[in-house]
Amino acid sequence: MIWGIGTDIVDTKEFQRLLNLNRKNFLDLILTEKEKSQANSDKTLTGIFSAKEAVFKCLNLPASEIKDFNYFKEIEITHLSYGKPEAKFLYSLAHKFPKEKFKVFVSISYNSHHTTSIAVIETPPR
Repeated sequence: MIWGIGTDIVDTKEFQRLLNLNRKNFLDLILTEKEKSQANSDKTLTGIFSAKEAVFKCLNLPASEIKDFNYFKEIEITHLSYGKPEAKFLYSLAHKFPKEKFKVFVSISYNSHHTTSIAVIETPPR
């Protein structure tokens, strides 16, 4: 059963501008250590950012739960050896959305101007 759907689109030039402002601090804010080790290009970074945004939108969390909450560090986007992206919840999100009950599907697409991602969270049928 589908529990949530999220989508995101990122303007490549705007994301590049954000990276250029203060790359290290920006990446430290949004990436886990594992993501840092796998992100080998700005294109990959844009995809990770877009996918995290899409996954977060799936969660349907009330505003009271997300005040002062850095979800970027609690959603981890990695890629399998053949390129397929995967999403994993860490820390408090891993407790709220255990992998035994919630499965996350992510897709990332690129063109020369935009990166777009879609995420779907599924739960077992009742």
